[in-house]
Amino acid sequence: MDFRAALYLLAHREKPIKWLLLPMIHVGSATYYETILSRLNQCDGVLMEGVRTTKAKVLFHLQSWMLRYSHLDLVPQKAFLHQDSIKIPIVQSDLSHKAFDQDYGQVPLWLKGALWLFFPFLYLYGHLLTRNMLARNLAIEDLVSREENLEPDTFEPMDQLILLKRDDHLIETMHRLQSSAISDQTLAICWGAKHMRAIAYELMHLQGYHVESAEWVTIFPLEQDPK
Repeated sequence: MDFRAALYLLAHREKPIKWLLLPMIHVGSATYYETILSRLNQCDGVLMEGVRTTKAKVLFHLQSWMLRYSHLDLVPQKAFLHQDSIKIPIVQSDLSHKAFDQDYGQVPLWLKGALWLFFPFLYLYGHLLTRNMLARNLAIEDLVSREENLEPDTFEPMDQLILLKRDDHLIETMHRLQSSAISDQTLAICWGAKHMRAIAYELMHLQGYHVESAEWVTIFPLEQDPK
C-alpha cells in the first residue's frame, strides 16, 4: 500500500481561471516531488506558501524535524521545489514577514515555551518513527474527522496563525487574481495539505467550482506489516 495524495483540477463555467490543487507534505519520496514539479510546470503560474521570517522558520522547522532520520529514506520538499526548478511565474501568496511576526507576538508565552520544550521529545520520537506512523500523523481527509472535532483547543492561538490567517491571506490573493484575469489560464496552488480544505471549500462551496479531473499520486510507499 501507498500513502497518497489527490490532485484536483477545479474549473468554473463562467470564470477564466482553473485551479490545480497540489497538497504538499514537507517530506516524501523523490518520485512524488518530481511528479508535483512536472504537473506544476504545465500551469501558467503557481501560488506558493512561505513566510520569510526567522520566527516562521523556527515554527515550520518543527514540522520537518523528522528529516534528520535517514532510516525513513525520504527527501525534503525544498530539495525539489525551489525557484530554480519552477519554470513558471511564482505568486507569493503567504503572509508578509511583518504580518506574521505581528501575529506571532500575540501567541501566549506559555505556548511558545511549550513548543521549545517539545523539541527534545520530537528528537527521541524520530528515532522510533516509521513510514506507517508518519503517514498516520500526516493523513488529512477532505472532511473534518470526528477525532479532529474532539481534539482540545490547547493550540488554537498557533492554529490561528499557522492555518487560518494564512488561509485568509491566500484566499484574498486568489480573489485578486480572479478579478484581474482576462484570459483562460490554469494556476497551481502549491500549499500544505492542511490548507486544502479551506481552499476547496472556498472554490467549490462558495464560488461554484467543480472537479474537472483528479489524479492520485504516491507520496511514499508504506511498509508491509510483518505476518
